[in-house]
Amino acid sequence: MHMIRTLLAVPFLFLPLAGQDQNATAPRTSETTGPAVQDGKTYDELLEDVADDDARKRRVAVRRLSELGTPKAWERVLERLADPDAQVADEAQLRVADLTDDELWEDLVFGKLGTGHKDPLVRRRVLEALGRANAPLDVRTVVGLFKERDLEARRLLAFSLERLAAADGAGIGRIDDEGRTELVETLLRLASKEKDGGLRAAALLAAQRVEALVTPAAPLSRELAEDLLRKSKDTPAMVGALAALGRSADDAALALCVAAIGDEALAVRLQVVDSLFSARNRTAARGLVTVLESEPVPAVARRAVNALQRFSGLKFRTDPRPWRDWAEALSEDWAPEDRNLEGRGDGAGDESTVTKLVGLPIRSDRLAILIDMSGSMWQSRPDGRKTKDLVDVEVRRCLEGLPESARFNLVPYATEPGPYADELVAASPKKVAKALEWFEENEQRGKGNVWDAIEVALADPDVDTLVVMTDGAPTGGPHWNLELMVPLLLERNRFRHVTFDVLLTETSGGLVRHWEALSEATGGTCLEVSFDE
Repeated sequence: MHMIRTLLAVPFLFLPLAGQDQNATAPRTSETTGPAVQDGKTYDELLEDVADDDARKRRVAVRRLSELGTPKAWERVLERLADPDAQVADEAQLRVADLTDDELWEDLVFGKLGTGHKDPLVRRRVLEALGRANAPLDVRTVVGLFKERDLEARRLLAFSLERLAAADGAGIGRIDDEGRTELVETLLRLASKEKDGGLRAAALLAAQRVEALVTPAAPLSRELAEDLLRKSKDTPAMVGALAALGRSADDAALALCVAAIGDEALAVRLQVVDSLFSARNRTAARGLVTVLESEPVPAVARRAVNALQRFSGLKFRTDPRPWRDWAEALSEDWAPEDRNLEGRGDGAGDESTVTKLVGLPIRSDRLAILIDMSGSMWQSRPDGRKTKDLVDVEVRRCLEGLPESARFNLVPYATEPGPYADELVAASPKKVAKALEWFEENEQRGKGNVWDAIEVALADPDVDTLVVMTDGAPTGGPHWNLELMVPLLLERNRFRHVTFDVLLTETSGGLVRHWEALSEATGGTCLEVSFDE
């Protein structure tokens, strides 16, 4: 076994808006004046291909029709949001944001093919795409969309509004201050009254961004964030409140963040670190040292060290004493240098490594290992062994290297995930041996449904790290396209703060960059490996 390339990643601190040209509405292309040929295909041939039995043809046709831009072409693209093949539906979801015709948004996207579709997955796809588009938004439309029944769809809608407001009001720029104030009131009602903590957090962060377009200090959102932090015991809601306070960055807000370091929820304490990092001032630096002085869990301590290293350019590790000396010497107006922030700290370095999987350093003691059991796992090698035989050896080394205080789970996946246990199990010699016997006898086969495997692993609230071992290409489940999957996973994870470590086996370069982005954004490591013959 040999390593090819490693990326040590940095904590996920914010979700960037996907690259999208926020231009004014473009004129509609007529059916008769649109381009007659696209990549050697006539318009009529593309309309046939988009309904073909071959999913590859449908996917290519979706992309080409979106580029042609006629009303009929866009209607066919919107229809593919419900395609039974996830690659085709993902392509349509990515392309919806390219639509610039207001009338087609009203007729198609905000109609039965989009937000009015009976399938909640289609509605989720549209509401996510809204955050990358320059859609004709007004208060009536947005408030009406929040009547959506599906919880995840409403959370994605709030997330889209947050992204639009952060992008200089793109889309929301069409709403005047009176309308924005009404929208803030709607979002704050959701943030204060909804039962689901993830939706409350998403609504609060969206409200803060929209309110800042009217009043930069966003006082109403600040008041609710403080109230949630004092009164709520719901972890996602608390994480959202801390994120909002971190954006404020004043001493009073940061003091509230530091006061939350004693919370029992790991995600809350990880958000404390990220909120302090986002503030980037002396109070934040001293707060990070306070976190390091009291934090017993390696994942949180490592993230605090990483933040301090990027603040300072220094390479101290988990001993808080040199960090305290450094922080106490800072001037009142201190701010970190850009060149340090642009670098990547190494956290606690090798001292935090618990065990290894094929050379990938494992720094967590609360981990789930996801293993891709699709076709490449069962390929025969020149010596007669299958890749699975080599993986068995590496998984054994990894689990037997865990300290008994650690907890773990195995989630092999093919067409469906098949976890070893419903929750993390203690890494005692007896339980490790039992899990290894189970995995070595596992013969799952099928497609590579990594999306549902991640969903299963994240269902355990005690997991702080997912280790994903894959050939890189998702081939099953509701999402296959990594360009779309990575931002969706980051949105799903932003109130959990789970680290994604990724082990790629013989993966094409085009896929590697997406997995690197996922690990980088969550504070994990991405490693490419190849098995020697």
